[in-house]
Amino acid sequence: MYPRFLSERILSTNMPVILINGARQVGKSTLVKTLFGDTHDYVTLDDPQTLSLVKRNPLNFVQNQLRPLIIDEIQRYPDVLLAIKMIVDEKRQPRHFVLTGSVNVLGLKDLKDSLAGRMVVYNLWTLSQEEIQGKQSSFLESLFSEKLQIPSFDFSVDIFNRIQRGGYPLVLLEKDPDSRREWIYAYITQLINKDIRDLSNIEGLTEIPNILGLLASRTGSLLNVNDLSRSLHIPHTTLKRYLSLLQSSFLFCPLNPWEKNFGKRLTKSGKSFLNDTAIVECLLNKDTRTDSVFFGHILENFVMLELVKQLSYKMRFVKLHHFRSVNGEEVDFVLEAMNGDVVAIEVKSSSQFSLKDTKGLQLLKQSLGEKFKQGILLYRGQNMLPIESKICAVPVEALWS
Repeated sequence: MYPRFLSERILSTNMPVILINGARQVGKSTLVKTLFGDTHDYVTLDDPQTLSLVKRNPLNFVQNQLRPLIIDEIQRYPDVLLAIKMIVDEKRQPRHFVLTGSVNVLGLKDLKDSLAGRMVVYNLWTLSQEEIQGKQSSFLESLFSEKLQIPSFDFSVDIFNRIQRGGYPLVLLEKDPDSRREWIYAYITQLINKDIRDLSNIEGLTEIPNILGLLASRTGSLLNVNDLSRSLHIPHTTLKRYLSLLQSSFLFCPLNPWEKNFGKRLTKSGKSFLNDTAIVECLLNKDTRTDSVFFGHILENFVMLELVKQLSYKMRFVKLHHFRSVNGEEVDFVLEAMNGDVVAIEVKSSSQFSLKDTKGLQLLKQSLGEKFKQGILLYRGQNMLPIESKICAVPVEALWS
């Protein structure tokens, strides 16, 4: 079993309710059983009989449990959160309820507000490269320090292979590419017919595979809903609803723009990403290593996910954005700490680079002054190369080496 580095953070909380959100099959059930199986009873709302009992009288169900309770797939009946609030208000016990959700139930405002101050929420993503190798690096943390750590790079697994495997535990077990694709297609079908249908009242969810396919072909690009609407022949308002459903199911992961005001007019468009590069590869139905343009975009998706995953368990309060001015000046990723310190990361899909590739990094360095801690050009070479003060080229593998 792969280690989940979010475990330490989960076990350290004393909040009475813990909610672990994440896409289906990322390992939420396995994680909560591992952490709390000896101290909590376990139920899943995917079980029809359990779901029926909870719906009949949710307060009675949670009140009569003899031990603290794990409730899996809480999105199947989120109204049970109101009953949990009543129990918590009567007796505030640390980690009394451990919940998992395969859709973002916090999108339901009334339910979110009802547990304010009583619940802590964690997002569990597919496996990071650190978790796959079973060891954490400190490279990401070092970017905010005065001295950049120089790791021993791990080139044992080709970057193409890492991208094609993605991070779903069950996909990683599949050695045959055709079996991986079969799993992914079945997974998407199940997600549409179960979680997304439960979330929506929209008929015609057969459009969603087409939407996912187009999002895969435009991963790493600015999100233009009007253009997507025209390409798919779907009304703008309907498409926005579909995108919201995909985001709530943790399949679609838009990255918000950085809106720091330092005299530049910045774009307000997010960037479009999916939650796993194995899914992107499958939906594209092509080997991206033979197409340099597509590979550049999918590598950017891969790096974005690695940053999101690592931030979730080691640097939770660092915010991730992308930067782009209306003049086209851009940096793929901007990481901003709570004190305003900034690390900028640009991704280059080849093993060669030029100073032109660092133009956006240099712009942020000049604009931010002391708040600019490090500019990194991630590339596919095998050496760490200083470019100028606070800007250097580093192999992609540094993220987990």
